[in-house]
This record gives sequence, C-alpha cells and structure tokens, in this order.
Amino acid sequence: MTLLKKTPVRGDSIELDFFMFPGTIGKPSQRPAVAYVLLAVHRKSGMPLFADLLPVEESLEHVFGRIPHALLARLATVPMRPKEIRVQNYFLVNLLEPVLKELGTKIVHQSPLKTLRAAKSSLMGML
Repeated sequence: MTLLKKTPVRGDSIELDFFMFPGTIGKPSQRPAVAYVLLAVHRKSGMPLFADLLPVEESLEHVFGRIPHALLARLATVPMRPKEIRVQNYFLVNLLEPVLKELGTKIVHQSPLKTLRAAKSSLMGML
C-alpha cells in the first residue's frame, strides 16, 4: 500500500474478475485441490495484466481474504495505480472498496465487462 500510494494515479482502468479454476490442481498422488483465479485486464488495450491462481488450502473464506493483498501486490509490481477498477459482481465491490478507497482508486460495478470476457475466454481456451 505504501509503494502504491507513492505511485501517481494514471487514467488507467482495469477490469477484474475472480472465478473458479476450471479443473483441479495438485500432484497426481495427492488429493485433487480446487483453486480460484484473480484475473486483471487493462481495459483500453485489452492486455492481460495478471492471472493469479489462488488455491483453496484452508477454506474459501481464507481465499477471499487473500484477494485484496493479491491485487495490491500485483499492482505494486507493475507499478500501477489505476484510476478505476471495474468488476462485474458486487462481492468484489464490497471486498475491495475499503482498500481501493484508501488508495484513491474508484471501484465500479459494470456488467458485462467485454474486454475481460475476451481475455477470460482466451485463457479458458488455452486450458
């Protein structure tokens, strides 16, 4: 958060989604595990910014709690402090709004997110 607050706000907008990974993960000799994907796409260019795999290790609630940190960590590596982040479900609005407000980034609910849908479709095609 400290690094991102020092990064100037640009006019960038990203589209963000959180969804179940379409398969199981883990070693063949172990019990299959479920994971979720946090996917971000630059709205104007359509370029995928990141797709993080968040495995369910303890509980689903624990995974939900990791979403804000995963997002901030990825934005800090770019570094990028977007003007807004668009999401298509209210779960992400409620989860991320307090963190993004502190960062000065607006979170917007919009459905559908066409740029994100194209990137997600391409990702699923590769899997």
